Amino acid sequence: LNKGVEAYKAAQYEEAINHFQKAVSLDPTYPMTRLYLATAYAQQVVPDLKNAHNEKIAQMAIDEFHKVLEKHPNDVTALQQIASLYYDLDQFDKAKEWNQKVLAADPKNAQAAYTIGAIDWREAFQNAKNALHQYNLNPDGKGNVKLPKKACEALKQQNQTAVSDGINYLQKALDINPNYDDAMSY
Repeated sequence: LNKGVEAYKAAQYEEAINHFQKAVSLDPTYPMTRLYLATAYAQQVVPDLKNAHNEKIAQMAIDEFHKVLEKHPNDVTALQQIASLYYDLDQFDKAKEWNQKVLAADPKNAQAAYTIGAIDWREAFQNAKNALHQYNLNPDGKGNVKLPKKACEALKQQNQTAVSDGINYLQKALDINPNYDDAMSY
């Protein structure tokens, strides 16, 4: 375990993984070894990279974090890491679901609340881009006045829940941490 930690701190993740795997095989009941192993896997995941190797490494990390959660269902680190991995893989519904689990285990987790709000904003913005695209328009930063009123009403209906939920979660993040600049900007 100590050799794995040393290798991890030196950014030698493959070596760290080998040491953590050995530690797990020597004592599969010690929860910290699985957490370290999963974290070493997670460190190798490249956000937004869509290829089989990256997704395989992410799944290995998620599987190890799940093993931690089997024994310690409210381990906030494992919950946060799974949420983060799904976010990095652009699986936003799962990222949102896991951030909600983080908040259930740790109601004062401003980052989880912020992330859910940011995901809601991303969904609403994507819906707006799609609506504009149907009329060969791009976001203009001025309210997109060329978008037909009928399309605006449809977009409003489509985004109402995401915007409302997003604002609520961002406000929750600010209630927890009034100086959370990213939450303020959204």
